[in-house]
Amino acid sequence: MNSENNRELSQRLQSFPSFSEILNYTVEKNPRQLFLVTNKGAWTYEQFNLKVNQCSHFLHDLGVKPKEILSAILRNSLDYLILYFACIRSRIRFNPFPSHVHAKEVFNKVESLGVKTLICHNDHFAELVSPKIRLINFDDIEGKPFMEVLTQYPRKSFDAPRLKDNQTAILYYSSGTTGNPKLIEYTHRSMVMSQASMVRAGYVNSSEKHLCVLPLGHTAALRHTIKPCICTGSTVYLYESFWKIRNEIWNIVEENGINFFNIV
Repeated sequence: MNSENNRELSQRLQSFPSFSEILNYTVEKNPRQLFLVTNKGAWTYEQFNLKVNQCSHFLHDLGVKPKEILSAILRNSLDYLILYFACIRSRIRFNPFPSHVHAKEVFNKVESLGVKTLICHNDHFAELVSPKIRLINFDDIEGKPFMEVLTQYPRKSFDAPRLKDNQTAILYYSSGTTGNPKLIEYTHRSMVMSQASMVRAGYVNSSEKHLCVLPLGHTAALRHTIKPCICTGSTVYLYESFWKIRNEIWNIVEENGINFFNIV
């Protein structure tokens, strides 16, 4: 995109109340554009958005209410991204943890926040069982994986509750490198304005392909890869971690024409 197109798109993005509406906007413009590629398959923007709708209905069926906090400790996966954007669409406050965090630390945090529901994969299920919290294993929901469960729910648009000014969307914990981790609140509005600013600066172009290997439980992968790509209709190649592909990362970059990736 040229600078004029960047400014026009940035102004359009700023008009949306939350990132859920930005996702809908990109789907309307580029429904068949490839959004996400993993080692389990590929999804267009339209296919992904339909799953977000189904997950929003799933969360409603679970009884998770708007403004309630939902915690999750999930590995990088399609599951994670569907849940993340379904929480934004449902106006549920999402509280994610990177998949390497110890169960004891997760318990300390979710109990202090008064969390009622915690979502995980098989990796953490046995360690997180607690009488105080409803634990949902995305690999085994009454004998079915999460993606199969979603097929039971309607793909029609989910009616998002109206947002209030400065309403919280995401509750992250800092990494704790200089002391105990601190809670950081991201509002729906701040996420929209942050991404609009990056688009205006030409950070991402629509023809790009991004490799995502950083943990989705931290902010960087969403803020610098997933969301900018959604804003511009770009493609994301998602892997569980850098360590899983470190010996073949440059082959992946070359074979898929990757333009960008973030790494520590």
